[in-house]
Amino acid sequence: LARVEHAREAQHVGVDEQVFSLHRAIGSLEGLVVTHSEGGDRARKRLPSVRWSALDARGFVQLENVAKSLRLCEGLTSVAWTIECEFQHGLEFALEPQLGVGSIREADVALAQADLAVLAHAIVRDSRLTWWRRP
Repeated sequence: LARVEHAREAQHVGVDEQVFSLHRAIGSLEGLVVTHSEGGDRARKRLPSVRWSALDARGFVQLENVAKSLRLCEGLTSVAWTIECEFQHGLEFALEPQLGVGSIREADVALAQADLAVLAHAIVRDSRLTWWRRP
């Protein structure tokens, strides 16, 4: 029942079900707005990712918190994940799997997709802990 409700909520928001929990976890952080998320596609060998922008100074505090959370769950994920920063119309941050040089395999996408729930759980869990700085 919970999976069906999760799928319906993701569809209602217009977000891929694979990445919805992570999209929601990052989007719920004060000062951040998710600009794009993708659950990945094994057939097309596209990796999952979540992109967001900081609305103000609160968002940069949250960026640091997300980075700490990512660091703490390194041993729990199947692939390495990284936060990258780029400038589009403003600063945008991307949480993406970091794979070695070479072509992406379907198995790589599957592993990264499995990590999405781990990352979402870590951010939700850590945001409740005392070390998580509140903006």
